Amino acid sequence: MDLSVIIMSLIPQWAPNVHPLLVHFPIALFFFAVGMDFLSFFLPESWWSERATLITYVLGAISVVVVFFTGQMAAGTLHNISNVAKHAVEEHAEWATWTLWFFVIYTLVRLIMSFMKSIQGLKLHIVMFLISLVGLWLLTETGDHGGKLVYKYGLNTGHQPKASTTAMKTSPSATDTVTIPLTLKDYAYVPDTLKIPTGKPVKIMLKNTGKMIHEFMAGKGGVRSDEHGFKQSLFSKVSVNNSGGMVETDPSFMIDLKPGNKASISFTLPASKKGTWKMGCFRQYKKTDKTHYDIGMKGVIIVK
Repeated sequence: MDLSVIIMSLIPQWAPNVHPLLVHFPIALFFFAVGMDFLSFFLPESWWSERATLITYVLGAISVVVVFFTGQMAAGTLHNISNVAKHAVEEHAEWATWTLWFFVIYTLVRLIMSFMKSIQGLKLHIVMFLISLVGLWLLTETGDHGGKLVYKYGLNTGHQPKASTTAMKTSPSATDTVTIPLTLKDYAYVPDTLKIPTGKPVKIMLKNTGKMIHEFMAGKGGVRSDEHGFKQSLFSKVSVNNSGGMVETDPSFMIDLKPGNKASISFTLPASKKGTWKMGCFRQYKKTDKTHYDIGMKGVIIVK
């Protein structure tokens, strides 16, 4: 039998999965370890030893590994959730990965230091304590993103909000804006597939996390002869409002984002736009004759 199936069979019926039952263990252990590390500067060795702190870090490192993988299992049970919620899950997973690697490496370093008396001392102890504060920040951010999944999006509480017609029935209006997050990286869109409805207000939230300027263009019919856009624009004869970014509309709509910047575009597509379109970034790739689109910064837009 699959290990995940065995684990899921052991949890109580009221819990959607084992992840929420374990997630607080590494939080408590690491905050306790760092707190006692700080108090050890003032307390005598007989009250709390370095070995006790090290054991707490080891238990924390073990628990964070277990919680990380149970989190991946929990994410695998999420189906038919909205694009916004899916993006939030991906952000939580990214923070969790950084937290995992930090505390595993940090604990290994502390273990090595405990066996090498030549590198021990008050100054190094202070340095290691200050570094541990970075870990607490990562842990806090991970927990904050995880909390939003539960309290903002209602995930893993036994009633997942699905991106279906059920949500439309409880909505005050069928014209509520559909919000779609889109991250521009070096050199990719995340996600690389967007699903956009017709007849409804849509807002695409753009964020450039790369180290260079990127653009968002949408169209089809192949690439133009000047290699700067598609032959047919998705936004042709469509009113588009933007907030932030640098917009050009001639010969077709596009928006540029500098590194670290955010922007949004709002529009409503008519039924005539139904079909499969493409999105891409056509900025020059370094000092070559290629564009970002040529090396993979492209994606698909499905208009329904």
